[in-house]
Formats: sequence, C-alpha cells, structure tokens
Amino acid sequence: MIIEEVNQELKAEIEVFKAEAMKTHIVACWANSYTNSDPFAYAVNNENEIFWMKTQAHQLWQFWQSAKANVIPKDFVLVKIKDIREVISNASDAMCDEKTSTVYNETGKPSTWFDHYTAAESAILNIIDTQEQS
Repeated sequence: MIIEEVNQELKAEIEVFKAEAMKTHIVACWANSYTNSDPFAYAVNNENEIFWMKTQAHQLWQFWQSAKANVIPKDFVLVKIKDIREVISNASDAMCDEKTSTVYNETGKPSTWFDHYTAAESAILNIIDTQEQS
C-alpha cells in the first residue's frame, strides 16, 4: 500500500510522531545523517500496520506507541491513592457525628446526603483495594 492510501488519521499521527521525534537532538542528528533516503520511510499493509524501513524509526515508533498507551485520558486526573485515602479520612473525621439512615442500612439505597457520601466513599475504597490487589 502506498502512502497516499494510508488512512488519514494514521497519516496524521505519523506526521505528529515525526515532528515530535525530531525535537530531540539525537533523533535530529540521526535523521540528518540520511542524505539519500528518508529515515522515516515506511509502508502500511491492509490492516494499517506500519513497517518502518529503518530499525531506528521502528524503535522510536514503539516508544511513541508505549508512551501513548500510558497517557491519562482527557477529563481524567491522576491522584495518589495515599492522597485519596487522606481526603476520605479527613472528611470522615469531620462528619464523625453523622449516621447513615435506616433506609440505607436496611436496603443499601442512599436516601440522605450522608448516605450518598458513605456509598461514594465505600465505592472509592473498593476501587482502591481492587487496584492495590492487582
């Protein structure tokens, strides 16, 4: 498959990848050492798999893909578990005189603001426990 047939999204990502890679001194020096060929030459098969003609470009692409896989998605935040536990503990201490409602205790369905807080706290702590066990 020739480059013109590559899906536009993949082609755009390759261009961003090349531009970002070229910002590093070592990559720029490596790329500039190729006077008779494109250091980022590639081919794409029908499944949109990229085959880089230079091993170094392939390795850079693997780093790029790995870094992308570890990016925090938009509208998400990364918070240390320790900090979440501290916030929950401080909130619980501040509300030590509050009690969950009878409805919540009997049915598990929150009916007051404190019931909702308690349910949220429990859900968050369960998520943290699951994460720590994996």
